[in-house]
Amino acid sequence: AVLMFWGMFSGMFNPQPKVVIEKASITKTGNQYDVSIAVREVGGASTQITKAEILVDGTPQPIDLSKTKDLTLQAGQSKNLVGTANADLKPGVTYYIAVYYQKGNGEERSELYPVTVR
Repeated sequence: AVLMFWGMFSGMFNPQPKVVIEKASITKTGNQYDVSIAVREVGGASTQITKAEILVDGTPQPIDLSKTKDLTLQAGQSKNLVGTANADLKPGVTYYIAVYYQKGNGEERSELYPVTVR
């Protein structure tokens, strides 16, 4: 009985980080694309954003987040990530963005978020 109770409720005692994308935009500027991603930590535990990617024809392309100084997210915190992408994107086309973050000793991916290039 104790093991069943612990298995059912241990998640409430040991929060795990979970990052969701609330909003994102991609804007063409010259030869590259400015990317803005609003994220929120909803799992109740602090974490670190490790990377972001955009799927182009099913292939992940990196988003350079070096414009964002602090990639740490505290429990419940929202943050706007600012970066650039050099992928071959087309205006008016919808792509999918994912953010990766630390979870335990590994890395977890957020849900894919649709965004249309402006």
